[in-house]
Amino acid sequence: DKVEEWLTKVEEKGFEADASVYHTLVDAYAIVAQPKQAQRCLRNMEAVGVQPTTRHYNAVLRALSNAFQPTEAALMLKAMEDSGPSPNEKSYRTVIGAFSRAGQADEARSWL
Repeated sequence: DKVEEWLTKVEEKGFEADASVYHTLVDAYAIVAQPKQAQRCLRNMEAVGVQPTTRHYNAVLRALSNAFQPTEAALMLKAMEDSGPSPNEKSYRTVIGAFSRAGQADEARSWL
């Protein structure tokens, strides 16, 4: 896919893919509602020794929300609570918004 082709070109030019580069990639997947690819970026980051931050996870949460996958977003938030990175206000807002966007108002309210 085009995003990963871009990453390959960056690396071929001798630049290191750091946390900022990976955030750009994860964010691109979030914008176009491709959560599986966003999650794969997180795994790739970890595989090359770049530690994902709350900001990276929030982008994946947004990808899940944009793809109308609120249950998966809630599971990821739970994983963040259990093993880090620590979720922040934006993390919770994104999950609440995901349930609202999916028409699950009662579930959204349960997060308040």
